[in-house]
Amino acid sequence: LYELILRNVRTPRERRGDFDAQLAAIRIGVDRYGRLLDRYGHSTTHEATEALKEYAERLARASIASLPNGDYVARDTLDPGHGGGTRPEILVTVRIRDDEAEVDFTGSSPQVDSSVNAVAAVTKSAVAYCLRCLMPPHAPSNSGYFRPLRFILPEGSVVNARPQHAVSAGNVETSQRITDVVLAALQQAAPDRIPAASAGTMSNFTYGGYREDGTPFASYETIPGGAGGGPGGTGEPG
Repeated sequence: LYELILRNVRTPRERRGDFDAQLAAIRIGVDRYGRLLDRYGHSTTHEATEALKEYAERLARASIASLPNGDYVARDTLDPGHGGGTRPEILVTVRIRDDEAEVDFTGSSPQVDSSVNAVAAVTKSAVAYCLRCLMPPHAPSNSGYFRPLRFILPEGSVVNARPQHAVSAGNVETSQRITDVVLAALQQAAPDRIPAASAGTMSNFTYGGYREDGTPFASYETIPGGAGGGPGGTGEPG
């Protein structure tokens, strides 16, 4: 399987290095977690893991509860992609109810023929990032802070594309715009805590070809954009 994957990418030598690095990191993680189990036992380790998740959940709920109850709506569009056409729209309604939040993307554009479609995991991660920005810096990053979130992601939309639709730019491009839209909604609830929109794009520049000896090459560059200003400062230039 490993070799089959490498035979279907443009730069197999570099990708082999990527895979090997990830596998090495996983092996280290397995080894270190095994040492924790050996030292503290399965029961204590499991209890500590669950305690961390519960702690993250409490902090997330407290952050949501600090916002006034209400429905907050925001929208933005994406570039149309290859061949022009209409600009896909991302529409979100964030409903704050005490210590829980429902994030509803009903009304977002249907999935498109370009690669800007996002899968559900990308959209949920972008939303969770926005919540994480409201939480204390010491809050642990784990699945606990997903618990007070409820998602409505219309299937077949640009934020929850069906299989066989292109999604490569959903991870690096659409995720940035989803973040801006969700923060714009939250800004209505907490204008003194949420900054203005940032670049809203990864600004990826890619190119590739073949060297004189026939071996392929590819370059993938991310051009940074500016960060929006807010109550705490003027933001950062790109």
